[in-house]
Amino acid sequence: TSRSARAFYDSSKDDVETITSFKEFESKVLQDEFFWLIQFYDASAHATAMPQQASLYGAVSKVLKGMIHVGAVDVSTAEGSKIAATYHQTAMSKLPTIVILLQDKKNPVETITQAVQPEELIQKVFGRVSQVISSRMGTTANDDGNRAGGAESSSSPRKRRTAFATVTGANFDEMVLNNPQVVLVAFTAPWCGHCKHLEPEFKQAGKDLASEEALLAWVNAEEEQALSSMYGVNGFPTIKLFRGGKGKSASDAKDFMYERSAEAITAAVLEEVGRTGVPKEIPELTSQAIFQDECQGSNRICVLAALPHILDSGADGRNKYRDLLSTISKNFKGVGAFSF
Repeated sequence: TSRSARAFYDSSKDDVETITSFKEFESKVLQDEFFWLIQFYDASAHATAMPQQASLYGAVSKVLKGMIHVGAVDVSTAEGSKIAATYHQTAMSKLPTIVILLQDKKNPVETITQAVQPEELIQKVFGRVSQVISSRMGTTANDDGNRAGGAESSSSPRKRRTAFATVTGANFDEMVLNNPQVVLVAFTAPWCGHCKHLEPEFKQAGKDLASEEALLAWVNAEEEQALSSMYGVNGFPTIKLFRGGKGKSASDAKDFMYERSAEAITAAVLEEVGRTGVPKEIPELTSQAIFQDECQGSNRICVLAALPHILDSGADGRNKYRDLLSTISKNFKGVGAFSF
């Protein structure tokens, strides 16, 4: 005997909204500005597994309460099947399936088809939300929600830990095309052996380029098929290099023809930064925290310049000094021992 979504989820104990009609789905989800997490399952086919899955999903709903709406849909019903068709989830899909819905409610930023622990699911959700927040701020973030690129705040120029970031179709324009930095994009597939070999090299290059005006973007081409088609991805990994400056387009993507070691990737990106990258911003030391961010560590040479007060040199004079420092620092680009 099949059980309804309401039987698996108790509103007095869980914060999971059971959605039982398409009309309810339209008003609650499609027309809602809030972000949603929705589980699709078949109450008949998964009657044995669902009690445990419902318990785990209910635990997630309690953590996300007040921040992210959490819902559940039973695809074994006619109305549930109609809702599931919006995301190509049918009775033949591997269920339960969870979709993360952010700004575009009809296009999930991530579809999860395998069982995940509550902690992992919550981390995935906040990683995606962080990407949206960073995109709106003009910065970038990796999957853990750490900033990984874009414009730094002038009031708190904290140093990036890495230039590596995961990019999706939802934030590709912001993080790649409208990003003033040089961007190297790797189109990959989870099952690809060469991609698995590339990933640690790509991430190491991201660490090496953390202080440079560059971004290394990692794209799951299987999930982002529209992007893959647009950039002519026929094999994995496919790597494209984008010039520096905003207003990029698909025509600016150049095939990456270098070796795929961390050292070669770093050198190639720095070469492009030297050609088309935006001038590196020289941070102003206004606190001990900024000094530590810029200069701490062993085997480093931190170059400090004491400039005249802006009231003495004027704005034009201050800008000339800064331009001179930028020019000098460009000559040391890629020399990791030096920091300006």
